[in-house]
Amino acid sequence: SALLSAEKDRLMALPTNSFKPLSVYETEAAGEAIRGLMVGATDGVPYLEAIGYLAYTFDTADGKHYFLLREPRDPIGPEQFRGLGLVVINRASSSRVVIHAKHVGNDSKSHVTSRLFFEDLGALALVWNGVRRCDSNELSSCTSQTAPNAICGGFGDPISDASVSPALGANAGIAD
Repeated sequence: SALLSAEKDRLMALPTNSFKPLSVYETEAAGEAIRGLMVGATDGVPYLEAIGYLAYTFDTADGKHYFLLREPRDPIGPEQFRGLGLVVINRASSSRVVIHAKHVGNDSKSHVTSRLFFEDLGALALVWNGVRRCDSNELSSCTSQTAPNAICGGFGDPISDASVSPALGANAGIAD
């Protein structure tokens, strides 16, 4: 709980419009490595670390076992980050449920409600988007670039909005 609150604070403190999104190849390879972690395979962890994740395993006092992937505070430098977000995988889950919180940086309660769903359902994974909705000037090819954007202003939807990002959409391919 404290870790997740600190992660939301870290996300909110990052400079806007400064993330370097993953390439299509990096997204596909990261998705494959994360899918592997979901079934207990750790051979993809070096790749996840190479693209910028810090990878941990930890156990809780009540005997639960988890993998944790998160982006360090300044992985590339103080003015650029990858927007990797946070992934927590329940290593003993009998569920296939993945909880995805797309707008942790913008919504006041997403970090709390997603954690509660993850814990209460015994879900397989908790995935947080690693950027705020309006963190990019690059527009998504997934939506109209001429429609007004009521949240970020201007027209079109930025690639930093997980709902419309070609790289981040559909949980970056980590859940089938």
